[in-house]
Amino acid sequence: WDTRMLNIKMLKASCGDSIIITYGKEVSNYILLDGGIGRECFRKLVKFSKKLVEEKSKIRLLILTHTDSDHISGILKLFTSREFDFNIVNEMWFNYGIFLNKALNRDIKNEKNVIYLQDEGCEISWKQGNRLENVLKDKNILLETVIKKLDKYNIEGAYITILSPSIEVLKEFNENWEMENDKAAEISAEYDYSEDI
Repeated sequence: WDTRMLNIKMLKASCGDSIIITYGKEVSNYILLDGGIGRECFRKLVKFSKKLVEEKSKIRLLILTHTDSDHISGILKLFTSREFDFNIVNEMWFNYGIFLNKALNRDIKNEKNVIYLQDEGCEISWKQGNRLENVLKDKNILLETVIKKLDKYNIEGAYITILSPSIEVLKEFNENWEMENDKAAEISAEYDYSEDI
């Protein structure tokens, strides 16, 4: 697309990321990348979502990169707010628990064995991942496609190439899951910063 029509706005998050990408010539298209954490970031997300409702516009794509608390918190808080209008979300990418297990042909015997992706060395919020997955199921806005390295997408004229994770990384994580699961099940969302997942 014409780069003069591209606007990238980074919301002030206490930590983590929340980025709004706006593009398009006649009509503004929006991509929301992560939800950050903190009051100021959440207020901006609420203001942004209300603006979209007023404009009768949509988030063409909402991307949740991973379930670290500083990326998922704002999205989860927004989605569990009574005022949030799910009609403004056209599509969401989130490599999430039960669906990811199924996509990798993994037999789930117990819900506690569900996978959530994370970057190496970062805090991961297991409870928030589970909670968001349940909200998405309830609202029926899940995209049941694994988002992986080198996939290419066209979202209303925005050409996107995925940089990570690779399918090999997903499979390796999946294969090592049983060994890590017992340890991970004991980690609470509040105290998992120092744990090596």
